[in-house]
Amino acid sequence: MSRTTFSYTILLLGLLILCLSVQQAQSQDGFPKAETIRKTVSATRVRPGDGWPGKLEAYAASTNLTKQMAAYSLTAHWFARDPVDPDVYWGRGLTKPVPDRLPFLLHTPKRGTRPVPLVLYFAGTGEVGTDLAAHFRQAALFSKLTSPAFQKDNPCYVFAPMLPNSEDFRLGRPDVATPLAALVNDAMYAVIRDAKNPPVDTNRLYVTGLSFGGGASIEMMNAWPGRFAACVPVESFPTLDMIPGKPPGNYWFIYNEKGGPKPSRESHMEAVRQLVTSRGGDCRIGRYPDEGHDAWSKAWQEDAVWQWVFSKTADGRRVSGAAPVPAARPPGDAGLPTCTASVPGADERSGPERGVDGLDATCYISSQAMGSSGYWQAEYPAPRKGRVTIHTGTRDGRGILTNGRVEVSANGRIWTRIGGFSSGDGTFTSHQVIPFRFLRIIPMESPPKVLIVRRVEVEG
Repeated sequence: MSRTTFSYTILLLGLLILCLSVQQAQSQDGFPKAETIRKTVSATRVRPGDGWPGKLEAYAASTNLTKQMAAYSLTAHWFARDPVDPDVYWGRGLTKPVPDRLPFLLHTPKRGTRPVPLVLYFAGTGEVGTDLAAHFRQAALFSKLTSPAFQKDNPCYVFAPMLPNSEDFRLGRPDVATPLAALVNDAMYAVIRDAKNPPVDTNRLYVTGLSFGGGASIEMMNAWPGRFAACVPVESFPTLDMIPGKPPGNYWFIYNEKGGPKPSRESHMEAVRQLVTSRGGDCRIGRYPDEGHDAWSKAWQEDAVWQWVFSKTADGRRVSGAAPVPAARPPGDAGLPTCTASVPGADERSGPERGVDGLDATCYISSQAMGSSGYWQAEYPAPRKGRVTIHTGTRDGRGILTNGRVEVSANGRIWTRIGGFSSGDGTFTSHQVIPFRFLRIIPMESPPKVLIVRRVEVEG
């Protein structure tokens, strides 16, 4: 072998070893492995919030906590982060020490090889500290997302960190994270690295929270634009400067209309929606006609909300196999139809317009039985066409319409029947290629019964 050939051989072997080393240094989801991070930590390579190294430790669960976790298939852990130099990463003058430990609950889906989403969940101010049993004061999200029925259709991890008491989380400035927000992200990435069967799809990280936790979810979107594919803040409201530039992210804000004396809130939230939309995001606003602060007990039971959430990806690509999600037209938007009915709603939470607000917990319920001479009708401000989906009855299957017809019209005078409710589950689906401006539902039950219109969606 010549000296030149020998040199080329050594060079090729060196390149092969380098490639193998790089490949081994990456985890299955593309994030560096923890041991690799430890060797390369520097102010320019890895910052807190981007996967700063640490380890997952066991949490000493009491008998009561063990029983509560078993009801929702949850496990308890600590995240212990490697020490961080606050002067390097946050500058001098911090008034509070930088925390490096965080307790959390975790739901792990059934074993598999296909990557699945992760939902980051923040509770409220009543569920802070280090006692994970306090998390179960608000169990509405766990009851929905960890249920066998939900996991069958939407397998996912549920990561629920418990924030320290009296710790500042929000800054309200885009692209700037508090030390606590960074700790949550570091813990999340530790869970991602540890998740192997199934792995986490880092293109489908979602975040939600209630009240104070809703503000924390907004902060995560605000501090790391483009990291989370969708955000559902419940009873929490951002300022306009908390919405990042491009990409602004995708949001569904949900709250009670009578949750407090805030007459300017509706106009402010409409300004938020317009800002997100103008920057290329998807923003929806869901309102319950209720008093009080608790909107989350209803919000997290909304199938439409989770259908929307799980359709989102951080890079905007369509989720393979996912059903199309109709575009929302919140109150105040030019695309919202005017809804009428031959019989008024039973009360203020069941007016005709509730059939198109996108929420299952509010729907049109006629105040009396409605026969074939009655109707529910929507008039759109501009012609529509595409996939029409109608859900009748309540979410638990009561009051569904099994005999009725659906008609559309271009002018409100000449009507065309496009189908009927024949599936037995109170759902109607049809694809309309001819534009229409009017749509109505005519019940034909014998004997007549109360008409319940839960959701009417037109995609296209």
